[in-house]
Amino acid sequence: GSGSLPTQNLATTLVAIRPEKISAELLASQLRQYSTPIFTRIQNDQVLIDPRTLLSGDDKLLIKALLDILG
Repeated sequence: GSGSLPTQNLATTLVAIRPEKISAELLASQLRQYSTPIFTRIQNDQVLIDPRTLLSGDDKLLIKALLDILG
């Protein structure tokens, strides 16, 4: 099926990152390939991260991944 609520939208706040030195596609790809994969989506040349997809404590992992990738 299409999930438990396929016709319902769940409100959320997204974190948007617009990288300056690499493309959004490359950043998203490198986040997916990180030692702990981080899944994102791309819209308007921005990498979007939904905090609902992160577990408690994953914020530190996300920051480390971004620092490792973006320097």
